[in-house]
Amino acid sequence: MRKGLPWGLLVLMVLVALSACTANGSEDVSVDATPEAFMGNCERARGPLSVYMWSEELVPEVLEGFEALYGIEVRSDTYTSNEEMIERLSQGDTGYDVVFPSDYAVQQMVGEGMLERLDKENIPNRENLTTVLAYYYDPSNEYSMPFQWGTTGIAYNSKYVDPPPDSWAVLFDPAIAGAYAGKISMLDDSREVLGAALLYLGYSVNDTDPTHLAAARALVESQQPLLAGYDSEHFSRTLVNEDVYLAQAWGGQVALAASQNDAIRYVIPKEGAIIWMDNMAIPKGAPFKCTAELFINYLLQPEIAAQVSSKTFYNSPIPAASPLLDEATQEVLSKGFLISNETINRLQWTEYGPGAEIYETIWAEIR
Repeated sequence: MRKGLPWGLLVLMVLVALSACTANGSEDVSVDATPEAFMGNCERARGPLSVYMWSEELVPEVLEGFEALYGIEVRSDTYTSNEEMIERLSQGDTGYDVVFPSDYAVQQMVGEGMLERLDKENIPNRENLTTVLAYYYDPSNEYSMPFQWGTTGIAYNSKYVDPPPDSWAVLFDPAIAGAYAGKISMLDDSREVLGAALLYLGYSVNDTDPTHLAAARALVESQQPLLAGYDSEHFSRTLVNEDVYLAQAWGGQVALAASQNDAIRYVIPKEGAIIWMDNMAIPKGAPFKCTAELFINYLLQPEIAAQVSSKTFYNSPIPAASPLLDEATQEVLSKGFLISNETINRLQWTEYGPGAEIYETIWAEIR
């Protein structure tokens, strides 16, 4: 937190100095943090720190809090899919210090040597994490720390969609979905769209059987005439504005839409759905690895985690954050967005296993 005018002036001076840095952020700035800032094994805070994260999980005031605590500018860039992020890093864009890959993307990036091993001495707040969720993709959290988790289900407008849907059929079966032609959107994400099709057909979201994938592809292609489009970035807004009545959607963004339009509802289909975890990780060759670990540790504080979830409406993997959510967020989440034990039993994690690259091949051809 900011500590009065003198420190505020210091931060302002630092930011003015940083504004003269080169555009690529290559200039190294090292300043003293506030006395209460945890430093771990880092001698000084160095930056500017560059983070690359999901657009809907970017909370400016959280980044500003870290800037005030450490006197280091945080620069942010956003992406809308794991594949977009991985492709950018693979092309040699190594200027980022922290990225936020989902579960299977962590698995892929570790396997391809794209992530730094974390110095856990710099991340003592890892002790705040729940042990209920199984982090199959990084069991000992050697390369990543959980950030936000949620589900992918169906958002619908109760004014126009009747009866309330309980199956992926409302998006894939033309006899049902045809009534909402042009008012349906799907995520612009290979694993999400093909995963939903596989679930509807009775298969695992990680199925790589060629016959099953061919059936899923045919289903997705037959759905296209009914769609308003593929949208991972703006579906919350289109739901609020009632440009679409049905959407494959991430639960937190649906909750955000529901906070602005009382008719918006969310359901986990009876066939099952995807559960996901977005994580914090450090790309190989990050300019300021030690400061990046301080940033990860900062985000694992219950108060900061609650600040993030109060904006994103996603779930924090830190149990102590839940009672700290603001009242408005808690009220929205109580309206059908909390995950029950029964629901958890119908959820599947997306994995990156042998043959998983076929999803991107199929998706490129579909798109």
